[in-house]
Amino acid sequence: MLTFRQELHRLMAGRRFERMTLIHCPTFSFDAFSLETARNCGYYAYPPVGLQCLKAAVEAETETKVEIVDLNFLCLQRLKADGGEPRET
Repeated sequence: MLTFRQELHRLMAGRRFERMTLIHCPTFSFDAFSLETARNCGYYAYPPVGLQCLKAAVEAETETKVEIVDLNFLCLQRLKADGGEPRET
């Protein structure tokens, strides 16, 4: 069994990444979304701790700059602000 360090170096062998984006996908169902539940903070919206740990480990072992995009939080924030209505593009 490989350690994290060994696996990371195996995956990145011969490659150099300047930047990496880790995405925390929404954890709620858009089909079953309830604006009232969102307004009452009824949906999971905790920081993506696992991705934060992965970011710290990758940045400690490489020269890669890692960014986390928390789509779960951003979607809930936008849906609450917009009243749950879809936007015209």
